[in-house]
Amino acid sequence: MPVRKKLPADSLSGIVKPGAGLFVAYQIAPWFRPQFELEYSSLTFKKITDERITNNYLDLGFNFFVTPGNQTNITLNIGWMASITQGTIYRKLNGASLGGLSSKYSNANTGRVDYLFSAGLAFPASRKIDLFAKYHFALTAIEAPNTLTGKTSYLQFGLSLNLNKFISDNQQPTAEQLRRQQNNKALMDGGVLLVRLNYPLNTMKRLTQSGDDHGALALKVAYDSLNMQLIRAFKTFYTFTPVYFFMDDQSDKVLNHNFDSLFVNELMQYDPAIVCRAENFLIAEVGYVELIGGNILDNMLVVLDPQFRQMRSPFPYSITNMKLFEGSKRYLTGIDGTKLSSLEKNVLVLNQRLISFYLEYYGYIQK
Repeated sequence: MPVRKKLPADSLSGIVKPGAGLFVAYQIAPWFRPQFELEYSSLTFKKITDERITNNYLDLGFNFFVTPGNQTNITLNIGWMASITQGTIYRKLNGASLGGLSSKYSNANTGRVDYLFSAGLAFPASRKIDLFAKYHFALTAIEAPNTLTGKTSYLQFGLSLNLNKFISDNQQPTAEQLRRQQNNKALMDGGVLLVRLNYPLNTMKRLTQSGDDHGALALKVAYDSLNMQLIRAFKTFYTFTPVYFFMDDQSDKVLNHNFDSLFVNELMQYDPAIVCRAENFLIAEVGYVELIGGNILDNMLVVLDPQFRQMRSPFPYSITNMKLFEGSKRYLTGIDGTKLSSLEKNVLVLNQRLISFYLEYYGYIQK
């Protein structure tokens, strides 16, 4: 990565020098990426007397990259660097303009650690290559005439190559990756959301078999109320696609893409007049989310694929079914979140996250 030094004193002028390094980054969100960098760099200065002073450094950096908005490719970068001086080389002309340079190595500053603050911009030249410019502001270096002690402030230009994208472009996607990509696009251009209304059927059956008809009825009444709330929440706060409701004992029909006499109305009554001819769909329900290690979180608003398998990140596949945004004023749409039930808030948040996801990844705006 090319490096150019600023002028620390009138008696020295900077010379462009190359550098190289490796970085490890993790994309936490489409707009945010922390990155660790390991770099070997040099700064060279020319004296008026045609002497050269070169310091070599090992740089350890930690940076945050932020992309401000969906409509820009410019990425802002702020970070911190620790630079360890590896040694200094002095070069001097051998008494004539064409006589060459003699070199002398010094380890007087070897092992010295300096700290710098970094800020800059990055711009994608291609899918695999980014161009960047940074200014590193020295916090600890000593800047004195004819002296290079530590790593002083400097301007850096360069390019970075994403090795993961070079590797991934030479790999064939797995069947699971292809299925997931196809499912991620399911709600675009005519796709619909089917909401499953669940009941604890096995528990209700056991209560009835044990003679506790009152307990079974009380459980049904409770879930009737929950499902009615769920229908009203989707009817009021979900606008991203058309939405249809079906009972959980009809799940086999959905699995086989058989929508005949499947859907219920707002009173949870089967209504043959409700017809869906969509080819693509996803399923939402109040259920549980599978976590890494086999653990689960229950009582969540979850999105499933057409085979009733949990969707995966980055798709917004789960919203926690709890009191969210208590005390907040407005959430994106201008709706007062403090006046909504937790279930209504979850449906509202799902709607907004779907809009953001499809705009971010596919540039899709609902018709």
